[in-house]
Amino acid sequence: MQLGIDGGILLVAFFMLPLDRVALSVFGALALNMIIALNHKPGRYLGVS
Repeated sequence: MQLGIDGGILLVAFFMLPLDRVALSVFGALALNMIIALNHKPGRYLGVS
């Protein structure tokens, strides 16, 4: 569901914003997700001490 909402927002952005701004937005989202993926540690977020 969330991916569909994100895709809809991106689709609207293609019609409302210059292409370079949309590309920067996509690049920023990819960079942020890459940082999160690289820093993820399995077992860190279990809530068990």
